[in-house]
Amino acid sequence: MFVCHYDPKMAYGYAVAFGTLYSILMALAAVSLFILATVPWENRTGGGGDDWLVLVAIAMFVSALLVFAGVMTARVWLVAPAYLVGAVVSLPALRYALADWSDHADGQLIGAALGIGACGLLAAVLTARAAREPGMQGDRP
Repeated sequence: MFVCHYDPKMAYGYAVAFGTLYSILMALAAVSLFILATVPWENRTGGGGDDWLVLVAIAMFVSALLVFAGVMTARVWLVAPAYLVGAVVSLPALRYALADWSDHADGQLIGAALGIGACGLLAAVLTARAAREPGMQGDRP
């Protein structure tokens, strides 16, 4: 018989793993979006029409860095808002990509976005759980 045992002290380890994965994937997506919006031969509109994507890419990158810093220091007040900003800012870029660029890779693009989002959500939840453990810094000043 298989017995699943949850050790609350492992929540921080899982939070670090998921937070690191989220931060790396979100930073890669942000850099890819930045390159796509700024490099002339990758930009289909010929420049000027996708300037808002540069701001989205910068916000995504900053969000990834803040989530990573928040997870490493077990600060829920930093992880949760940074994750939400990253999710809210990424949605218009995803919709734009699905509507204008993607003909055959819609499922892969949606799957990648959901996977990245799930990693960030797990990182935020596990950071909150780890912050409640005795001996963790958590939200104490």
